[in-house]
Amino acid sequence: MSHPSITPIKQSNRAQDGCQRREQKTPSTPRAKDSVNDELERTGEDLAVSDIGQGAGVKPCPLSVTNLAGGGAAAGAGRGASLDTYVISRRSPTLDRAGKNLDDNRRIRRFYQRYFTGVGVGGRLRILTLTSSDEAVIEGYDIHRHFAALVKRLRRRWGVFQYIGVREVKGDREHLHLVFRGSYMAQVQLSAMWANIHKSPVVDIRHIYSWVRRGRHKVKVWNNPRGGACYLAKYLAKETLSRYWASYDWVFRGWVGWSRRVKRAVGHYPSRALLRSLAVLDKVKRRLAMDFLEYQYRPLWEWSLANDKMSSGVDGL
Repeated sequence: MSHPSITPIKQSNRAQDGCQRREQKTPSTPRAKDSVNDELERTGEDLAVSDIGQGAGVKPCPLSVTNLAGGGAAAGAGRGASLDTYVISRRSPTLDRAGKNLDDNRRIRRFYQRYFTGVGVGGRLRILTLTSSDEAVIEGYDIHRHFAALVKRLRRRWGVFQYIGVREVKGDREHLHLVFRGSYMAQVQLSAMWANIHKSPVVDIRHIYSWVRRGRHKVKVWNNPRGGACYLAKYLAKETLSRYWASYDWVFRGWVGWSRRVKRAVGHYPSRALLRSLAVLDKVKRRLAMDFLEYQYRPLWEWSLANDKMSSGVDGL
């Protein structure tokens, strides 16, 4: 026996329930804000703006208050929005079969190539470490700007100072690790200069060395360029945000752009042996040789590439 009056009642009840659900969903914005506020109360600002904060349900903001120029007298005074601290590329990282980031591998391989190309120019190599003190952090000093001022003083006093370096970030501090080519500098004088510029007297300077296995034992070998490469690569591989940079005359001025033009014109990068030969020339002869090699004499590239493969087994930038 059918009951025709039951169906409309159920439908009306369902409609009312649906309206009640919509009414409950409509004013949900304050509840969402309360949940976000509760999450922010449980999550400190340092965690919320870091990569770890993504696991806490709060999406970090790269341009947080502490990273803007006007973000507080202690944290942001004297600093702009440091774009070099964050990855601004929208490309997703490329992973290999082992799950490693191929972009990081390319970056480290490129660093090794540029490092050893500059080492081949010649000269005595040393390691230099510049630190940031508590006073420098409170004042919000820009370590790169002060390092540029230090380089000018060093070149006026001691002449040649060519370098390749890596920046290390430890909390709110920034340290610079360098391998430089130049004259001997006393640690006391260097510390006084850096304290006068950056208010940070802690400076470390030492010779390059590396451990080499000979038989069953490891022997410390001084003035081995591989020691400087391993020292810088250790800090470069710590974080994906670490950056390396070099002075213009680490090899010679404009060698990276010229090598890329050669790659487009010839099909491969110039060898390290050829770059070293160009580095020892004066500016006029080097410019003439670069133009000649880039546009006219292709067979020399093939000979140079074969010679470089036999000597080192590594090519490319």
